[in-house]
Amino acid sequence: MSMSSLETSTDASDRLKVDQPHGKPVCCPSGKDCTIPIDITLRSSDGIRFGAHKKNLESFSEGFPPVEWTAEKKGEIVELPEKGITLRLLLRFMHNTALAKLWKECSDMDIDDLLAFMDAADKYGVFIALQAGEEALVSRADKMSHEDLLRVLLREASRSSSNIIDEFARRTLCIPTKVGLLFLKNHLQIYMTWSLYRTEWEAWKKEYEKEMTRNHASESGQHWRGNQSCTECEKYRQQLHACLRELEEFPTFDHFTRVEVVLLKFQLVIDTVSWPAVKRCSICNNRLENWKGGLPKLFGSQKRWVDCILK
Repeated sequence: MSMSSLETSTDASDRLKVDQPHGKPVCCPSGKDCTIPIDITLRSSDGIRFGAHKKNLESFSEGFPPVEWTAEKKGEIVELPEKGITLRLLLRFMHNTALAKLWKECSDMDIDDLLAFMDAADKYGVFIALQAGEEALVSRADKMSHEDLLRVLLREASRSSSNIIDEFARRTLCIPTKVGLLFLKNHLQIYMTWSLYRTEWEAWKKEYEKEMTRNHASESGQHWRGNQSCTECEKYRQQLHACLRELEEFPTFDHFTRVEVVLLKFQLVIDTVSWPAVKRCSICNNRLENWKGGLPKLFGSQKRWVDCILK
Protein backbone atom coordinates (compact mmCIF):
# COMPACT_ATOMS: atom_id res chain seq x y z
CA MET A 1 0.00 0.00 0.00
CA SER A 2 1.43 3.39 -1.00
CA MET A 3 1.06 6.24 1.47
CA SER A 4 2.36 9.75 1.09
CA SER A 5 2.28 12.97 3.02
CA LEU A 6 0.53 16.22 2.17
CA GLU A 7 2.14 19.54 2.91
CA THR A 8 0.79 20.93 6.17
CA SER A 9 0.66 24.46 7.46
CA THR A 10 2.77 25.44 10.44
CA ASP A 11 -0.05 27.64 11.69
CA ALA A 12 -1.77 26.06 14.71
CA SER A 13 -5.23 26.69 13.24
CA ASP A 14 -4.36 24.53 10.23
CA ARG A 15 -3.05 21.53 12.13
CA LEU A 16 -6.34 19.65 11.83
CA LYS A 17 -6.84 20.04 8.09
CA VAL A 18 -4.97 20.09 4.81
CA ASP A 19 -6.10 21.86 1.65
CA GLN A 20 -6.87 19.54 -1.24
CA PRO A 21 -6.40 20.37 -4.95
CA HIS A 22 -10.05 21.43 -5.28
CA GLY A 23 -9.82 23.76 -2.30
CA LYS A 24 -11.81 21.59 0.10
CA PRO A 25 -10.07 20.88 3.41
CA VAL A 26 -9.75 17.30 4.62
CA CYS A 27 -10.08 16.71 8.36
CA CYS A 28 -9.22 14.00 10.84
CA PRO A 29 -12.37 12.04 11.82
CA SER A 30 -11.59 12.71 15.49
CA GLY A 31 -12.25 16.41 14.85
CA LYS A 32 -11.17 19.03 17.35
CA ASP A 33 -10.15 16.36 19.87
CA CYS A 34 -7.15 15.54 17.68
CA THR A 35 -4.21 17.96 17.54
CA ILE A 36 -1.88 15.76 15.47
CA PRO A 37 -0.89 17.23 12.08
CA ILE A 38 -2.38 15.43 9.07
CA ASP A 39 0.24 13.89 6.79
CA ILE A 40 -1.79 11.39 4.76
CA THR A 41 -5.14 11.48 2.98
CA LEU A 42 -7.33 8.40 2.54
CA ARG A 43 -10.30 8.24 0.18
CA SER A 44 -13.14 5.79 0.66
CA SER A 45 -14.89 3.83 -2.09
CA ASP A 46 -17.77 6.32 -1.99
CA GLY A 47 -15.45 9.29 -2.48
CA ILE A 48 -15.11 10.65 1.05
CA ARG A 49 -11.62 11.90 1.98
CA PHE A 50 -10.18 11.64 5.47
CA GLY A 51 -7.10 13.19 6.97
CA ALA A 52 -4.97 10.71 8.90
CA HIS A 53 -1.60 10.35 10.57
CA LYS A 54 1.01 7.91 9.30
CA LYS A 55 2.45 7.22 12.72
CA ASN A 56 -0.99 6.45 14.14
CA LEU A 57 -1.77 4.12 11.25
CA GLU A 58 1.47 2.28 11.98
CA SER A 59 1.06 2.24 15.78
CA PHE A 60 -2.60 1.27 16.07
CA SER A 61 -2.82 -1.31 13.29
CA GLU A 62 -0.91 -4.16 11.70
CA GLY A 63 -2.17 -3.57 8.18
CA PHE A 64 -0.57 -0.22 7.32
CA PRO A 65 3.15 0.00 6.51
CA PRO A 66 5.71 1.70 8.79
CA VAL A 67 6.30 5.40 8.20
CA GLU A 68 9.82 4.83 6.87
CA TRP A 69 8.47 2.58 4.11
CA THR A 70 6.16 5.20 2.63
CA ALA A 71 7.12 7.29 -0.37
CA GLU A 72 7.09 11.06 -0.14
CA LYS A 73 4.76 12.15 -2.94
CA LYS A 74 3.03 15.40 -2.12
CA GLY A 75 -0.65 15.53 -2.94
CA GLU A 76 -1.11 11.78 -3.39
CA ILE A 77 -4.38 10.36 -2.11
CA VAL A 78 -4.54 6.72 -1.03
CA GLU A 79 -7.63 4.94 -2.34
CA LEU A 80 -9.21 2.34 -0.05
CA PRO A 81 -12.07 -0.07 -0.89
CA GLU A 82 -14.03 0.57 2.32
CA LYS A 83 -16.98 2.97 2.54
CA GLY A 84 -16.78 6.28 4.35
CA ILE A 85 -18.87 5.19 7.33
CA THR A 86 -16.42 2.34 7.91
CA LEU A 87 -13.22 4.38 7.58
CA ARG A 88 -14.54 7.25 9.70
CA LEU A 89 -15.03 5.04 12.75
CA LEU A 90 -11.98 2.87 12.10
CA LEU A 91 -9.66 5.89 11.97
CA ARG A 92 -11.07 7.18 15.23
CA PHE A 93 -9.99 3.94 16.89
CA MET A 94 -6.43 4.79 15.83
CA HIS A 95 -6.08 7.50 18.46
CA ASN A 96 -5.42 7.66 22.18
CA THR A 97 -8.99 8.51 23.02
CA ALA A 98 -11.84 7.54 25.32
CA LEU A 99 -13.14 4.25 23.96
CA ALA A 100 -16.55 4.20 25.67
CA LYS A 101 -18.05 6.59 23.11
CA LEU A 102 -16.64 4.60 20.19
CA TRP A 103 -17.94 1.37 21.73
CA LYS A 104 -21.43 2.89 21.82
CA GLU A 105 -21.18 3.99 18.19
CA CYS A 106 -20.42 0.39 17.24
CA SER A 107 -23.51 -0.76 19.14
CA ASP A 108 -25.67 1.78 17.31
CA MET A 109 -24.53 0.80 13.81
CA ASP A 110 -26.75 -0.96 11.31
CA ILE A 111 -25.89 -4.67 11.11
CA ASP A 112 -24.55 -4.33 7.54
CA ASP A 113 -22.33 -1.40 8.49
CA LEU A 114 -21.17 -3.14 11.65
CA LEU A 115 -20.12 -6.28 9.77
CA ALA A 116 -18.31 -4.16 7.16
CA PHE A 117 -16.56 -2.27 9.97
CA MET A 118 -15.45 -5.54 11.56
CA ASP A 119 -14.17 -6.84 8.23
CA ALA A 120 -12.07 -3.69 7.87
CA ALA A 121 -10.80 -3.91 11.46
CA ASP A 122 -9.84 -7.52 10.81
CA LYS A 123 -8.20 -6.71 7.48
CA TYR A 124 -6.07 -3.84 8.80
CA GLY A 125 -5.34 -5.45 12.16
CA VAL A 126 -7.05 -2.84 14.35
CA PHE A 127 -7.78 -5.32 17.11
CA ILE A 128 -9.32 -2.95 19.64
CA ALA A 129 -11.87 -1.97 16.98
CA LEU A 130 -12.52 -5.63 16.19
CA GLN A 131 -13.14 -6.35 19.86
CA ALA A 132 -15.61 -3.46 20.03
CA GLY A 133 -17.42 -4.85 17.00
CA GLU A 134 -17.61 -8.32 18.54
CA GLU A 135 -19.07 -6.96 21.76
CA ALA A 136 -21.59 -4.93 19.77
CA LEU A 137 -22.70 -8.06 17.92
CA VAL A 138 -23.08 -10.08 21.12
CA SER A 139 -25.03 -7.29 22.83
CA ARG A 140 -27.68 -7.33 20.09
CA ALA A 141 -27.74 -11.08 19.46
CA ASP A 142 -31.01 -11.62 21.36
CA LYS A 143 -32.83 -9.33 18.93
CA MET A 144 -31.29 -10.64 15.72
CA SER A 145 -33.35 -12.34 13.04
CA HIS A 146 -32.54 -15.90 12.00
CA GLU A 147 -30.90 -14.56 8.85
CA ASP A 148 -28.65 -12.14 10.74
CA LEU A 149 -27.64 -14.85 13.23
CA LEU A 150 -26.64 -17.08 10.33
CA ARG A 151 -24.80 -14.19 8.64
CA VAL A 152 -22.70 -13.67 11.75
CA LEU A 153 -22.16 -17.42 12.11
CA LEU A 154 -21.00 -17.66 8.49
CA ARG A 155 -18.62 -14.72 8.92
CA GLU A 156 -17.08 -16.11 12.09
CA ALA A 157 -16.88 -19.68 10.80
CA SER A 158 -15.04 -18.45 7.69
CA ARG A 159 -12.29 -16.83 9.76
CA SER A 160 -9.18 -18.66 10.94
CA SER A 161 -10.13 -17.91 14.55
CA SER A 162 -13.06 -16.32 16.33
CA ASN A 163 -13.82 -15.22 19.87
CA ILE A 164 -17.59 -15.29 19.42
CA ILE A 165 -18.28 -18.30 17.18
CA ASP A 166 -19.68 -20.43 20.02
CA GLU A 167 -21.88 -17.60 21.25
CA PHE A 168 -23.60 -17.37 17.87
CA ALA A 169 -23.49 -21.07 17.02
CA ARG A 170 -25.44 -21.77 20.21
CA ARG A 171 -27.98 -19.08 19.33
CA THR A 172 -28.62 -20.68 15.93
CA LEU A 173 -29.73 -23.96 17.53
CA CYS A 174 -33.32 -22.71 17.52
CA ILE A 175 -33.25 -22.10 13.76
CA PRO A 176 -35.07 -24.75 11.66
CA THR A 177 -32.72 -27.06 9.76
CA LYS A 178 -34.32 -26.13 6.43
CA VAL A 179 -33.65 -22.42 7.02
CA GLY A 180 -30.03 -23.14 7.84
CA LEU A 181 -29.63 -25.36 4.79
CA LEU A 182 -31.01 -22.72 2.43
CA PHE A 183 -28.71 -20.07 3.89
CA LEU A 184 -25.56 -22.22 4.04
CA LYS A 185 -26.10 -24.32 0.90
CA ASN A 186 -23.09 -22.73 -0.83
CA HIS A 187 -20.88 -23.37 2.19
CA LEU A 188 -21.05 -27.14 2.54
CA GLN A 189 -18.24 -27.52 5.10
CA ILE A 190 -19.78 -24.94 7.41
CA TYR A 191 -23.24 -26.47 6.99
CA MET A 192 -21.89 -29.93 7.90
CA THR A 193 -20.22 -28.50 11.00
CA TRP A 194 -23.44 -26.70 11.94
CA SER A 195 -25.47 -29.90 11.50
CA LEU A 196 -23.12 -31.92 13.70
CA TYR A 197 -23.05 -29.11 16.26
CA ARG A 198 -26.86 -29.18 16.45
CA THR A 199 -26.90 -32.96 16.86
CA GLU A 200 -24.37 -32.83 19.69
CA TRP A 201 -26.26 -30.11 21.53
CA GLU A 202 -29.60 -31.88 21.20
CA ALA A 203 -27.99 -34.95 22.76
CA TRP A 204 -26.56 -32.80 25.55
CA LYS A 205 -29.94 -31.21 26.19
CA LYS A 206 -31.49 -34.64 26.77
CA GLU A 207 -28.81 -35.42 29.36
CA TYR A 208 -29.35 -32.05 31.00
CA GLU A 209 -33.12 -32.50 31.24
CA LYS A 210 -32.61 -36.02 32.57
CA GLU A 211 -30.26 -34.77 35.27
CA MET A 212 -32.57 -31.97 36.37
CA THR A 213 -35.59 -34.28 36.41
CA ARG A 214 -33.75 -37.10 38.15
CA ASN A 215 -32.77 -34.87 41.00
CA HIS A 216 -36.28 -33.52 41.36
CA ALA A 217 -37.69 -37.01 41.67
CA SER A 218 -35.07 -38.84 43.70
CA GLU A 219 -33.57 -36.29 46.05
CA SER A 220 -35.50 -33.09 46.42
CA GLY A 221 -38.60 -34.62 47.98
CA GLN A 222 -36.83 -36.18 50.98
CA HIS A 223 -34.78 -34.90 53.88
CA TRP A 224 -31.37 -36.48 54.23
CA ARG A 225 -32.67 -38.12 57.41
CA GLY A 226 -36.07 -39.69 57.80
CA ASN A 227 -38.84 -39.70 55.22
CA GLN A 228 -40.26 -36.26 55.87
CA SER A 229 -41.17 -34.40 52.68
CA CYS A 230 -39.00 -31.35 51.96
CA THR A 231 -41.17 -28.82 50.16
CA GLU A 232 -38.51 -26.09 50.31
CA CYS A 233 -35.98 -28.13 48.35
CA GLU A 234 -38.61 -29.26 45.87
CA LYS A 235 -39.66 -25.67 45.24
CA TYR A 236 -36.04 -24.55 44.99
CA ARG A 237 -35.12 -27.10 42.32
CA GLN A 238 -38.32 -26.69 40.34
CA GLN A 239 -38.03 -22.92 40.31
CA LEU A 240 -34.36 -23.05 39.34
CA HIS A 241 -35.08 -25.39 36.45
CA ALA A 242 -38.09 -23.38 35.28
CA CYS A 243 -36.14 -20.11 35.34
CA LEU A 244 -33.34 -21.61 33.30
CA ARG A 245 -35.82 -22.89 30.74
CA GLU A 246 -37.42 -19.47 30.50
CA LEU A 247 -34.07 -17.72 30.19
CA GLU A 248 -32.24 -20.01 27.77
CA GLU A 249 -33.18 -23.18 25.90
CA PHE A 250 -29.56 -24.33 25.91
CA PRO A 251 -28.13 -22.90 29.17
CA THR A 252 -24.49 -22.73 30.15
CA PHE A 253 -23.06 -23.12 33.65
CA ASP A 254 -22.77 -19.34 33.79
CA HIS A 255 -26.54 -19.09 33.25
CA PHE A 256 -27.09 -21.60 36.05
CA THR A 257 -24.86 -19.73 38.50
CA ARG A 258 -26.37 -16.33 37.79
CA VAL A 259 -29.96 -17.56 38.06
CA GLU A 260 -29.27 -19.34 41.35
CA VAL A 261 -27.60 -16.31 42.93
CA VAL A 262 -30.48 -14.03 41.97
CA LEU A 263 -33.18 -16.51 43.00
CA LEU A 264 -31.73 -16.93 46.47
CA LYS A 265 -31.65 -13.20 47.16
CA PHE A 266 -34.09 -11.33 44.97
CA GLN A 267 -37.23 -11.65 42.93
CA LEU A 268 -36.27 -12.61 39.37
CA VAL A 269 -38.15 -11.23 36.36
CA ILE A 270 -37.71 -12.82 32.92
CA ASP A 271 -39.78 -11.51 30.02
CA THR A 272 -42.38 -10.04 32.44
CA VAL A 273 -42.69 -13.40 34.28
CA SER A 274 -41.99 -12.88 37.98
CA TRP A 275 -40.18 -15.55 40.00
CA PRO A 276 -40.18 -14.83 43.75
CA ALA A 277 -37.07 -15.44 45.82
CA VAL A 278 -36.81 -18.97 47.25
CA LYS A 279 -35.18 -20.54 50.30
CA ARG A 280 -33.04 -23.63 50.53
CA CYS A 281 -33.67 -26.10 53.32
CA SER A 282 -30.80 -25.98 55.81
CA ILE A 283 -31.12 -29.72 56.53
CA CYS A 284 -30.69 -30.66 52.86
CA ASN A 285 -28.05 -28.07 52.08
CA ASN A 286 -25.16 -30.55 51.89
CA ARG A 287 -27.07 -32.77 49.50
CA LEU A 288 -27.88 -29.81 47.29
CA GLU A 289 -24.25 -28.70 47.30
CA ASN A 290 -23.16 -32.20 46.28
CA TRP A 291 -25.65 -32.13 43.44
CA LYS A 292 -24.37 -28.74 42.31
CA GLY A 293 -20.81 -30.05 42.51
CA GLY A 294 -21.54 -32.48 39.70
CA LEU A 295 -23.01 -29.88 37.36
CA PRO A 296 -19.71 -28.39 36.07
CA LYS A 297 -18.92 -31.78 34.53
CA LEU A 298 -22.33 -31.86 32.83
CA PHE A 299 -21.99 -28.33 31.48
CA GLY A 300 -18.36 -28.98 30.59
CA SER A 301 -19.47 -31.71 28.19
CA GLN A 302 -21.13 -29.13 25.94
CA LYS A 303 -19.55 -29.22 22.49
CA ARG A 304 -17.72 -26.25 21.03
CA TRP A 305 -17.86 -25.31 17.36
CA VAL A 306 -14.25 -26.38 16.85
CA ASP A 307 -15.09 -29.84 18.25
CA CYS A 308 -17.55 -30.38 15.40
CA ILE A 309 -15.34 -29.40 12.47
CA LEU A 310 -14.85 -32.49 10.31
CA LYS A 311 -11.20 -33.05 9.48
